[in-house]
Amino acid sequence: MIHIQGLSFGRIIHSIDLDVIKGEMVGIVGRNGAGKSTLLKSILLFHHGVSGEVILNNQDFRQISRNEIARCVSYIPQSFQVDFDIPVMEFLFTARYTYNENRRLSHIRIQEAAEACGTEALLHRSMRVLSGGEMQKVLLTSAVVQDTPVWLCDEPTSSLDPRAEAEFFQLLSLIRRDRPLTVLIVSHNLPELLIRCSRIIALKDGEIAFDAPTEHYSASVLEQIFGIPFCLVSAGKRILLVPGEVEQ
Repeated sequence: MIHIQGLSFGRIIHSIDLDVIKGEMVGIVGRNGAGKSTLLKSILLFHHGVSGEVILNNQDFRQISRNEIARCVSYIPQSFQVDFDIPVMEFLFTARYTYNENRRLSHIRIQEAAEACGTEALLHRSMRVLSGGEMQKVLLTSAVVQDTPVWLCDEPTSSLDPRAEAEFFQLLSLIRRDRPLTVLIVSHNLPELLIRCSRIIALKDGEIAFDAPTEHYSASVLEQIFGIPFCLVSAGKRILLVPGEVEQ
């Protein structure tokens, strides 16, 4: 479904080759500065100077408009700040701007998405006063409203407390049950990725260092990626990761 070849940007990512099939949820991990967020933004051609090929369903992203890309891919950032008063409902209308449909139909889609994501109570709140957890739920709702087959999630839970983070991952799993979503998600929450993803890609120094199904990620592999030892323990359906000490 997604074909990426030779994707590069400056000195940050180098000749990334990647294929993702329809319906996969792929985790992207690596140390800070490894190029994870840059990879997602480069897929969307956010940066000037990106080289390489990005093809989704036989559509070359360099040959189609930004509106066409917006109908293919939703992007959920690690943080989103609004410094002015705009109701959540009005913000969600912007997720339908590429469809040129009447407002009544968009309103129905927003109501349905809010019900699915549990954000109905937030629809008339101002975006400016939302908590971090509420904001990420609204961004998830926006992605549902946008109705694209691919989601790129860039550390969407990095600023959330443990409960809000768990709620986000659970909600993402529920949404994926009802639609054949393809998801690429950058996260430092390795236990959640090992449980919820079918495959994890590890970046190191801007290149793919490891790409395998989640069951192949052992403590020794994680040590190679992060440079510290890990103790990996299965606890029922959960996985516990205990990092060791950093060698000086």
